Amino acid sequence: MGMAYDSSATALPEWLKPWHKTAGVIGANDPKMKNLEVYNKRA
Repeated sequence: MGMAYDSSATALPEWLKPWHKTAGVIGANDPKMKNLEVYNKRA
């Protein structure tokens, strides 16, 4: 399972800490938002 999270966040929320950050990045088509970083659920 994967999910994307706003790369401009200054800290990860507790629920995301068990997830693993990948090298994947999703571009955002919104000038107010930076790219989204891709995380995978750790097994």
